[in-house]
Amino acid sequence: MTEFTTQVNECRVSSSLTLRPKEHVFRLAICGLHGDEVHRQFAMVANAFPLGDLELLAVEHENAERWSIRGYVEVFRECRNVRDVIFTGPYAGSLCEAFAVPDELIERHPLSGPLLPSLKSLNLKEYGIKPRSLPKMLPEWLRHRQRVAPIQNMSVEGFVVGRKMVKKIEGVIPEIFWQQSWASTPEEEEDSDSGSDES
Repeated sequence: MTEFTTQVNECRVSSSLTLRPKEHVFRLAICGLHGDEVHRQFAMVANAFPLGDLELLAVEHENAERWSIRGYVEVFRECRNVRDVIFTGPYAGSLCEAFAVPDELIERHPLSGPLLPSLKSLNLKEYGIKPRSLPKMLPEWLRHRQRVAPIQNMSVEGFVVGRKMVKKIEGVIPEIFWQQSWASTPEEEEDSDSGSDES
């Protein structure tokens, strides 16, 4: 199941229902669809909602397929006033890669500028039983983003992160917080620095 809920100044996408209380004006639950079918349905809904007024975007991928770059562009291309993004799930890399892809590479969906051009705060969370590594290209994607529409602060929580990647990201983002993120063994650090299987 994939769930889409939104309210004034907030948009939430998740792949499963949750027991946590949430107050939303709109809610859409999509069952039995996969990959591009999900993106197309979300894009149709996004066109009907006033996403241009949103300031906070929360994306939850719990036991869901990784979204493509095109999927993020199709759904969130109108979110020009979003200042804060909270991404919960193992596939943070695909969202960050969407920040860095040149507009001309998104066929049929050209943007007049970067995706989420007003973004200032990025929060990546992973709560899986076995924490995943961040993708090895993440520092490069963030570096590209900083050249066109700088992010002011970033929080990373629950991922396995190698020391080399920590230094690279800290050299790109002005203010970054590492919460419950680690490379506890040489093997984990090597895996983290070489990238994960999500990108």
